[in-house]
Amino acid sequence: MLVRHLPNGWIFDLSKEEYATPDGSTYGHFSIRPDIFPEAVLLPLSEREAGVDSWLELALLLASSS
Repeated sequence: MLVRHLPNGWIFDLSKEEYATPDGSTYGHFSIRPDIFPEAVLLPLSEREAGVDSWLELALLLASSS
């Protein structure tokens, strides 16, 4: 497992391997497709430097309105 610690104290981990059955089938590619995709791969540098996360703010706004 690839373990990462976030600044807020949370910890998450990801599998670094892909496992297959003897016939070559894999089952690790299931995910939930997001409703909204960001326009860029990274937050703008100005936001990161200011400690702002507009993507998280939007997600929280959308979650609170549903």
